[in-house]
Amino acid sequence: MNALRKISKVYLILISVFLIIMSLVYSIPNRRIKWHVEESVQQLEIEGVYPSVFFNTIAARLDNYTDSIMLNIAAHADNNRPIRSSMKNPYRLAKESGENLRVDDLKTAIKDKDNSEETTYSRYWHGYLGILRPLLVFFNYTEIRFLNICALFMLFLVVNILLKKELGLGIMISFFFSMMMSMFIIIPMSLQFSSMFYVMLIGMIFILLRYRYIYNKKLDTCLFFIIGGVTSFLDFLTAPLITLGFPLVTYMFITQDNNKTFIINTRDIIKNCFSWGVGYIAIWISKWIFGSLITGENLFLEAVGRVAMRTSSEMGEGEYFNILSVLKNNFDMVFNNTSIYIFMLLVICYVILAILFSKSIKEISKVLPVLCIGIIPIIWYCLTLNHSGIHFWFTYRNLSIGIFSMLAFLSYSIDIKRIKLKYTL
Repeated sequence: MNALRKISKVYLILISVFLIIMSLVYSIPNRRIKWHVEESVQQLEIEGVYPSVFFNTIAARLDNYTDSIMLNIAAHADNNRPIRSSMKNPYRLAKESGENLRVDDLKTAIKDKDNSEETTYSRYWHGYLGILRPLLVFFNYTEIRFLNICALFMLFLVVNILLKKELGLGIMISFFFSMMMSMFIIIPMSLQFSSMFYVMLIGMIFILLRYRYIYNKKLDTCLFFIIGGVTSFLDFLTAPLITLGFPLVTYMFITQDNNKTFIINTRDIIKNCFSWGVGYIAIWISKWIFGSLITGENLFLEAVGRVAMRTSSEMGEGEYFNILSVLKNNFDMVFNNTSIYIFMLLVICYVILAILFSKSIKEISKVLPVLCIGIIPIIWYCLTLNHSGIHFWFTYRNLSIGIFSMLAFLSYSIDIKRIKLKYTL
């Protein structure tokens, strides 16, 4: 009951903060924002809707389609009714779009408003606007990308340093490699991909810095509820599970002590996964509830319809997605001709070291449940066949959780003290 009261308080605080943030950012005058969005159109037109960068593969594809929608929504807030507008999230579509769908919509909405019409995107919170709209007052899309690169890579560097300090070189390498497998190098160039990586990295930093306090005060359930809620607030249904998987694997390894057992670790994983899921769903549904109350319109109809479609297996025109093909398409994005060999080499090195310098069976067996965290993306794909089948070129990033959990487990199984003792004498 005590945990339930804590989570209830956290929920009320989160909802209050989210409503205030959205109301404030929708109150920012549109003039300078539209000016910088207009500057941004040229960059998007040059690149096209789905450009691939650095590598000639769709795994390295940017989502300028969704970024254009984000800029479109950012530019069309109703400053006279900010609270209502923040619930409906209006933007404009061109009456006739060209090949660069959504980029053309954005251009027409900004430069030729008479040939566009208003629509809404109310099923998501669009919490990213809390950062994007203030930035657009001062910067255009290209400049925001540069800032994004600096910020994300700085956080990435901090996480690697803290992992090396708290959990050792092996787990740091495991994290670094899993991020490279998810094409982290291109993430800052796409606004729609970035938000989940911010939540993941900041969540990991908080855990690595404050894990003793979280563990001793039993605040892990509240923490993962908050992470799930913030994920729902910011997410566009990209790869939300990384905000659960990476912080949870980190938390499980960093809180291992003599009192922890296989059963306790299993319980903690189930409990925190459930807490994250409740936070994610509760905050998402709350948008539809408060949006309906504030606007006087039923936002559930469109939202529930879209959720039903994304969780179905329907492909269109009597065709259906097959779970095996969906899994194959997602796995193919992660394990290309190069990454598969690097992954196997890393696994072999870890296994050899684990055989030669292994910890006790008791110590290894108690963290076995961590491997189950890597299965969560498979369950997600089964539940979201339509979405994961259509958007496999970015939903594949959820699989990096499995890579991290497996490599981190193998690394944890190696007794570093034995290695140091043998080679320092």
